[in-house]
Amino acid sequence: MRNIKFTLIGLLLACTACNLESDDAQVFTFDDFQNFFNLAYNNTRTYLNGYYNASEVSSDEMIPLSAGPAISEWERLYQHTWTPSDPTMLSIWDEAYEGISLCILALNIGDDSETSISNDFIAELRALRAFYYYLLMDSFGGVPILDSDFAGKAYPPRSSRQEVFDYIEKELTEALPNLSDSPVYGRINRDVANAILAKLYLNAEVYTGTPQWEKCLATCREISVGGRFNLLPDYFENFDPNNHIAATEEIIFYNIFNVSAVPTGIQMNLQSRSLHLAHFGIVDRVQSPFLAVPPDFYNSFQHGEDKRANAFIIGPQFSDFDTTDGTPLEDTQGEQINYTLDIPGFPIAEESSGVRVLKYQLDPSSNGLDANNDFAIFRLSDIILMEAEALNELGDGPGAIELINRVRNRGFDSSGADIEDTGFNQTSLRDQILLESGHEL
Repeated sequence: MRNIKFTLIGLLLACTACNLESDDAQVFTFDDFQNFFNLAYNNTRTYLNGYYNASEVSSDEMIPLSAGPAISEWERLYQHTWTPSDPTMLSIWDEAYEGISLCILALNIGDDSETSISNDFIAELRALRAFYYYLLMDSFGGVPILDSDFAGKAYPPRSSRQEVFDYIEKELTEALPNLSDSPVYGRINRDVANAILAKLYLNAEVYTGTPQWEKCLATCREISVGGRFNLLPDYFENFDPNNHIAATEEIIFYNIFNVSAVPTGIQMNLQSRSLHLAHFGIVDRVQSPFLAVPPDFYNSFQHGEDKRANAFIIGPQFSDFDTTDGTPLEDTQGEQINYTLDIPGFPIAEESSGVRVLKYQLDPSSNGLDANNDFAIFRLSDIILMEAEALNELGDGPGAIELINRVRNRGFDSSGADIEDTGFNQTSLRDQILLESGHEL
């Protein structure tokens, strides 16, 4: 068996490739491989804890407000004035590269033929590493591509965005034949790899200057036509505290937060990023910053018809979400919380300013802010809407509208959900698809 050498502290704390050339040699076993394989998945939580925050706030999907005078990093993200040292941006960089380093270590162990690591494990690690590079490329453009050849080098060269794009595509396409066709909870299989590729191709023109709509369409259809996934009848089952059980027909890839699956894991706190903490029994403080819904986005929904708008919380609040009267829910000043559409000030606002979001449902079994809901990274409806966007860009507007209506009909109580194949050109239909994506996702 080949001796593989490494510096453990350098691996876990530095965002560089793992150093396999220290003086203290260690012979690795399959158990060691499995340990680092599992650790490599832990960092996928950067999708919610870093990448999601940056994407939501910087794109005007949510407005960060403060109950006090401090200007938070979320407000800088909203105003596009973030700094290199802001924690959210550092979280994406650090956690993605730590995940990549763990993938590299496991892959180096797998290179030792005597450990008998199967090709499907190797393929999964390559696809997971490509996922981390996708988050980095989408967030930062060109970034260093690390492998064991860079061990010990503090500043590996930065690759261009085109080079990172090509690397991600190569790693995923070469991994695909050896990835499982069956769903593996919280792990990458063939459908997840295709979903990453579809996102890559969807934005290829932004990333490389060259659109790749045909590849995007073909990759989406690898998922949507296979019959392995279906739109759930109830939209909110995707965000239930038991969505790891209830939503397996629709969710393609999860961030796992359910403690029954990962007993020592970190639970989700997404709900508390928007709702007043009084909803969670915390009456002496308000979270600052907190996230509110832009009025224009709230008004873009067909309220009363589109059930997806039930994710929004507006008006007077009571101790029980299921009632419209009873015991008022009070803010820190003893006033009833009354969420308002208008937001009179930015960034400093009243505790009740703004419409709030309860998309991921509250977990009755959780304590305080933590919940067992898993975060859905990729869902079938996302794939369908990407397919619609690709069809529109390729000149098939009617085909795109058919797919849009498939998603809309799940969200509405009546057949009035359908948009008609009249009056659209490619540009206006593109705007409609982006609006539908905002409402659904």
